[in-house]
Amino acid sequence: MMKTTTKNTSVLWRRATTVAAVALIALLAGGCDIIPFGRDAEEASEVDEPSFAVAADEAHTETILDSIRVNGDLESAATIDVFPDAFGDVHELNVRVGQQVRRDEVIASIDQSRPGQSFQPSPVRAPISGTITSIPVRVGSKVQQGRPVARMATTGDIELRTHVAERYIGRLELGQSAEVQLAAYPGETFAARVVELSPVVDPATRTIEVKLEFAGPDARLRPGMFARVRIITDEREDVTVVSPDAVVTRLDRQYVFVIAEDDRVEQREVELGIQSAEYIEIRSGVAPGERVVVQGQNQLEDGVRVRLIEEDEQEGEAAGA
Repeated sequence: MMKTTTKNTSVLWRRATTVAAVALIALLAGGCDIIPFGRDAEEASEVDEPSFAVAADEAHTETILDSIRVNGDLESAATIDVFPDAFGDVHELNVRVGQQVRRDEVIASIDQSRPGQSFQPSPVRAPISGTITSIPVRVGSKVQQGRPVARMATTGDIELRTHVAERYIGRLELGQSAEVQLAAYPGETFAARVVELSPVVDPATRTIEVKLEFAGPDARLRPGMFARVRIITDEREDVTVVSPDAVVTRLDRQYVFVIAEDDRVEQREVELGIQSAEYIEIRSGVAPGERVVVQGQNQLEDGVRVRLIEEDEQEGEAAGA
C-alpha cells in the first residue's frame, strides 16, 4: 500500500513540474512582445509620450512704431463771416455754396433804397480767397446789422482737430508725424503732423485738443470729413519682434514658448517693448530666427514635445494622394 501511494505522488510531482515549465516558457515568450529592452524600450517610451499640436512663427527683426489712435474732424484753417458795409435788402447774389472765389470778388449787392430815395446797390466783396460754405440770406431778404451775407473758408488750408486722453499727454510732442485715413477714400493714407497742443485739459472729458496739419494741399480734403488718426509717438528700427499671439501671461509675467531642435519647447520669460497691431517687440528672451509657438501655447509646459499643425496637414495631404 505504501508503494502505491509513493508512486502516485511521484507521478503527480512530475506532471506539476512539466506544467510549470510550460507555463514559464509561455510567459517568457509572450513577455518578449510586451516588455521591450534596450533601444526598443526607448522607442516605445517616445511613442507613448504625448505631443501637442501647435502653430509656430519665426522671430525676426522689424521696424516697429508706437502710436496713439484717435478720431477727429477736418476743419478749415480759417472760416470768415462776410458782412456788408451797408444795410438794406439783398439785391443780388453772385455765388453759390461750394463756389471758389477770389479776394475782392463781388459776391452780393445790397440795395439801400427807401421810399422817396434811390441808391446804387452797394457791393459786398470777398475778404479772402476761399470757398463759400454757406449763404444764410436770399435775394430780397433784409440784411440787418450783425447778420452775415455769406460764410467763407480757406479750403486750401485744411487742418485736423482731435482730442487725446489725458493719460497720453506725456507721449505727445510738437512735430510728431501722423497717418490719417478718411472714410471717403478707404485704403489710402494721408500724411500729417502735430502743430499745436492745447495747454489745458478739458475737465469734462479729461482730454486735450490737438491740431494737425496735412503735408500738402489736396483738393479731396474737405471740411467736415471724419478722420481716423494714428499719431506716431516712437519708432524703433531693427528690433526683434514676434506676433502678439506668441506671448503668454502667467502670474503677471510674460513668457514665450520656443521650439528647440528636438521638437520640445522651452518656456522663456521675455521683456516686452513697443506693441503694434501686427508685432510686439521682444527686448530679451528670444533671438531672431528662433521659432515660437503662436497657437496652442496655453496648454504647454516647459519641456513638452510638440508637433506642428502644418506638418500634420502635409502628411494628411500626402496620405490622401
